[in-house]
Amino acid sequence: VCESMEEKRPKREKVVVVPRSAADEQRFKIERMMAEPERPVVIPEPRKPRAPRPPPEFNFDVMGSSAGAGSGEFHIYRGIRRREQNRLKWIDTQAAQDEKDEDFRHRLENKKREDDEKTAKKRAKRQSQPVNRLVTTESTQQLPTQCLKEHTLYMYMHVLGSLSLSLSL
Repeated sequence: VCESMEEKRPKREKVVVVPRSAADEQRFKIERMMAEPERPVVIPEPRKPRAPRPPPEFNFDVMGSSAGAGSGEFHIYRGIRRREQNRLKWIDTQAAQDEKDEDFRHRLENKKREDDEKTAKKRAKRQSQPVNRLVTTESTQQLPTQCLKEHTLYMYMHVLGSLSLSLSL
């Protein structure tokens, strides 16, 4: 039974292709992705920065790096100090990032408001201008046909005139 199943199944030979450059690697990835266009592409969300642990509320073992502390106490003190410094640095970077985001949002709002004002001003100017009409009679539907006939006649005369000038030279 196993032999008959193996015979029926087509054997696929895997071709190992080694990319020679970053462009080759990207091309292979795109080719593999485009081989199955119905398959959904998963785009992962960017990682959120990990917040440090909050500091302990009470630290009863208060010690420093000065005399009187044991040899092992100094390493504990350094660890606590390092974690606190990292937490303060993270708070500062978050505050700076929030400030930049707020500044960007304000600039975006100002730019949008200025663009809307310009658009409204130009719209008002456009709407206040009088619309020039060539003919205000009831025969406005015949005007495009008349203009087209006159334009065509003018073009024929222009072409014939240039031909007669070139023939006379």
